[in-house]
Amino acid sequence: CHHASVCLDLACGKCYDPMTSLHGDCGELSYFRCSSLLPQECLPWTCASGQEIHPAFLRNFLPRSAGCGNTQLNLIKSDDVSLPINVQLTGLGLTMNSLTMCSESSVCYDAGCGMCYDPLEQHHGACPHRLSVASCTQL
Repeated sequence: CHHASVCLDLACGKCYDPMTSLHGDCGELSYFRCSSLLPQECLPWTCASGQEIHPAFLRNFLPRSAGCGNTQLNLIKSDDVSLPINVQLTGLGLTMNSLTMCSESSVCYDAGCGMCYDPLEQHHGACPHRLSVASCTQL
């Protein structure tokens, strides 16, 4: 499970890092939901975080890599999933940015400016505290 990217745990509205098994604030960047990206045995059992809950942004689609040989994007509708009060949907039809080849990629660290980059929202922001993020050079 350690190879997986940080994802949004809808059980508590916090980001979850499979590499460290820690929850943390997601910041202003968008993430895919954990239950769609991780196998059952890798999902967090609890959300042990006593910090204040900040808004989190859930991407309203699943990457094609999440499906077995799937070539179409899988859309998530607010009717399909129960969202914690602090979680907002973002993505296809909800953002003004155009989709690019990298839009399905996870948040990454941009060493050029020392910040994290959100390929879907196409902006930089503070990296999530205590959570691991891959380098943008891998995009």
